[in-house]
Amino acid sequence: MLSVKSLHQLYVDCDLQVCTDTRKISNKCLFICLTGNNFDGNEYALKALELGAKYVLSSRKSLEDKNQIFYVENTLDSLQQLAMFHRDTFSFPVLGIGGSNGKTTTKEFCQVVANASFNSFATPGNFNNHLGLPLSIVGTPSNCTCAIYEMGTNHPGEMRVLSDICRADIVLVSNIGKEHLEGFGSMEAIAKEESVLFDYALKQDKLAIINADDPWLSNMAKRLPKTISFGIDQDADIKGLVYESMPMARFSLEYKTKTYGPYTLKTGGKYNVLNALSAIAFGVSLGIDIDQAALQCETYAPANNRSQWMSQGGHSIWLDAYNANPTSVELTLKEFAQMKGSKTAVLGDMFEMGDHALTEHLNIMALAKELGLEDAYFCGELYFEAAPNNPHVFKTKMALEDHLKAQEKWGNTILLKGSRGMKIETFLDAIPS
Repeated sequence: MLSVKSLHQLYVDCDLQVCTDTRKISNKCLFICLTGNNFDGNEYALKALELGAKYVLSSRKSLEDKNQIFYVENTLDSLQQLAMFHRDTFSFPVLGIGGSNGKTTTKEFCQVVANASFNSFATPGNFNNHLGLPLSIVGTPSNCTCAIYEMGTNHPGEMRVLSDICRADIVLVSNIGKEHLEGFGSMEAIAKEESVLFDYALKQDKLAIINADDPWLSNMAKRLPKTISFGIDQDADIKGLVYESMPMARFSLEYKTKTYGPYTLKTGGKYNVLNALSAIAFGVSLGIDIDQAALQCETYAPANNRSQWMSQGGHSIWLDAYNANPTSVELTLKEFAQMKGSKTAVLGDMFEMGDHALTEHLNIMALAKELGLEDAYFCGELYFEAAPNNPHVFKTKMALEDHLKAQEKWGNTILLKGSRGMKIETFLDAIPS
């Protein structure tokens, strides 16, 4: 059986290049044959060599030649072990980010802050699960001097695996919210899962960055010896003072009896100020001047359907269609309702809610009404099942698009938000340009 040390040597011989998709083969890489319910990477082992891979890691014994193709019992396990072995070679700071909402935005804020003094690397895209995290670690460039890894969980026990792989020097949990209720069942279970990062920090004597405004996290953090806190509503080591949250957030901050700012982000929402404050706290933990860290946050421009402002046909569009759960939708609606002038909100289904689905969708509809968002529209099978007779609810995106086109009534400011599988950004085609 191939040892992890020998596997790491193969990886080094491949110039630290790992590939799991023959469509993305790089010359002289290590190709790992991953398997799943609907695919078997072993079928592409020989093809990978033809396309330029130097070595192949396979879980099919009959393919082994001990020259270019090496057999292991489970290729995913071997990838994770390789990542852990390689992680131990790092001599630079590593940040591990968890939380229910805003992980990716927080990661990107943290990277722009770290770039003030470091050559940083961060998890690409949403490579944050049991497969994506090890791929991120083995994909970390050799010239990296600071790494930022995002960790996402959708069922109990996964964060423990991710934490063991990452072994962060600094941990950050963005917040605790209603995420993946189908897998967890309750907020208590979600909090317990995310607290694994704090357990790790406690046992390994590592620094934890604490969101003082989140009651779950601030309570958990009481037992931690090494912390730096941030917040807006509660006392914190780094306290934000928000002057304006929409459309672009404007804030200053207090740190060690001094006030810094004001600063203006290229996105809106009080929750994005918190994301920026967490990154500023990270910068301070790295020894970066706090004012410089905050100025770095001003340079970050959201993209990829995350809290992204766009203009089209005279309309201002807040495109936040990368993901959605009850907590993130509630926060977004409250911010959106503050906007002046006419407003149109288009909300798509929230997935992975399990038995809570209908209740949570009804709650969002009630909140929109409470906030006075008269032109709030809802689409998707879950919203429709929850309120089939509501004239603002449509079973499909196409039905809602047809209705809005017929109405020819769009607000000056438009919100598009839904779970990734809904692809709510397609409504951009329905908005007059």
